[in-house]
Amino acid sequence: MKDAGHGRIVSITILVLSLLVIAASVASITVAPKPDPEAARNAHRKTLAKLISTRDQAKVDAGLAEKASAKRIWPGDSDAVTSALMAGLTREAEARDLKMAGFRAQRLVDYQGITEMPFSVQVVGSYPEVRSFLAMLDKPGTRVLLRSAQLASADAATDTVSATLGVSAFIRSVIVPAQAAKGAKRNG
Repeated sequence: MKDAGHGRIVSITILVLSLLVIAASVASITVAPKPDPEAARNAHRKTLAKLISTRDQAKVDAGLAEKASAKRIWPGDSDAVTSALMAGLTREAEARDLKMAGFRAQRLVDYQGITEMPFSVQVVGSYPEVRSFLAMLDKPGTRVLLRSAQLASADAATDTVSATLGVSAFIRSVIVPAQAAKGAKRNG
């Protein structure tokens, strides 16, 4: 009989535990919040609207930047730009009674879609005329970027100075078809 009483206690314990598990399951189903598909759709629509707005603003900003930079980008390839820049700077120097003592192209620098063409330019003349030449180069809206200027006295007895200038011009990068497969860029 002892075993029958013990079996009964085990059966009652199992029944009570089963009822507790069932009650907990029912409570979790009824208490747990049900997902609201409409709220999820609204949240998705808001996120999508923000992304579209950000994309549209980025397009507007890119368009404005492109328009602003287009004024500073030279048309043509590096050879044509080098010739035009040298001729233009020589003309401006001569108009100020300056001597163009040097014009050297430096190594091209490729950025994404834009190539910088740096040059070293040396002019010699009176300080006021050299200063006028620098002001012309540094004027907003020019297609030449004045990167550096070093002035030195050329003659202690006069106001003659020598100016070594670092200037840059910019062109659109061109991918040569034979090298495009290799991923290399070159300016034409």
